[in-house]
Amino acid sequence: EHHAVRRRVGLFDIGHMGRLNFEGPDVLPWIESLTTNAVARLTPGAIQYSLLLSSEAGILDDLLVYRMPSGAYHIVCNASNRDRVVEQFLSHPAPGEARLLDDTRATGMIAIQGPQAVDVVAAWLPDESARRVIDLAYYHVATASDRDGRPLEISRTGYTGEDGFEVIMDASECLAVWTTLLEVGEPFGVKPCGLGARDTLRLEAAMPLHGHEISEQIDPYTGGVGWAVKLDKGEFLGRDAARLAKQRFTA
Repeated sequence: EHHAVRRRVGLFDIGHMGRLNFEGPDVLPWIESLTTNAVARLTPGAIQYSLLLSSEAGILDDLLVYRMPSGAYHIVCNASNRDRVVEQFLSHPAPGEARLLDDTRATGMIAIQGPQAVDVVAAWLPDESARRVIDLAYYHVATASDRDGRPLEISRTGYTGEDGFEVIMDASECLAVWTTLLEVGEPFGVKPCGLGARDTLRLEAAMPLHGHEISEQIDPYTGGVGWAVKLDKGEFLGRDAARLAKQRFTA
């Protein structure tokens, strides 16, 4: 499975990841107040890696913040930390009109990873959607439809160190999409892959995993992810402690 992703293309069911959607006119300041990266810099269709810190600058989770082409904000977080991420937002209410919708159980998520991921997408999607997705820059997202008209959110992201895409769809459509991807990917040597291969791939690519290289007991600078902390963006939870941690780390 590891070599299939490195040499051809692999398919991962990553439905366990947390998928949180946000609604309301005051979503931006809410997410800014709790995450470390500069959310305001996101243009529609862009994604950023960010962190959720404790007040002592321990890493509660690392996550991806999406700004959808529509302008809406989504967050994908780690499965084991999803309840904690939701609780962190709910315990620090929005400074206005905003709400969080936990859509994890209502949706599915599949990763297409490897040097031939583009070929699989081109064979899977109708021409207009395929072009839109294949033209995505790294860490960007687009909406698309497959040949059966299923609505999809497809991002050029992954956790393997290879080129690839991550697809979010309605949970009721997940099995059909998975089966179709295996069928259209067969000429390219697609292989269904499990989380063991995902772990060896991300480790080989030097991508941190929460609970291992980063955790609540590790600050961002010690954990090697301080680049995702923008101390100059304004107030956010854990900012003062993060500034002290940076001073200690660079002393």
